[in-house]
Amino acid sequence: PINPLEGIRSHIYPSLLAGHPDLENLDDLIARTESLLDDPALKNAVCFSHGFFMKFAKAYAACERDRTKLAETLASMPPIGYLECVGL
Repeated sequence: PINPLEGIRSHIYPSLLAGHPDLENLDDLIARTESLLDDPALKNAVCFSHGFFMKFAKAYAACERDRTKLAETLASMPPIGYLECVGL
């Protein structure tokens, strides 16, 4: 059987990177992610968020903020699990 969540997960990041008008603007999402990663007050902080944003932030950090590697990194990264702890 097809898992609807997997269908969404397989399409949302490519659509985001392609600039789909129904999704947050990629530049805005990157700016929000960078503010999270760069804020010294947030070092060693716990962030609770949905899997979409946490996977994006984790992938963005993993590809060393290189937009040319972001699509490949997102595609190869497994989904964030329910209540999973993620180190950035």
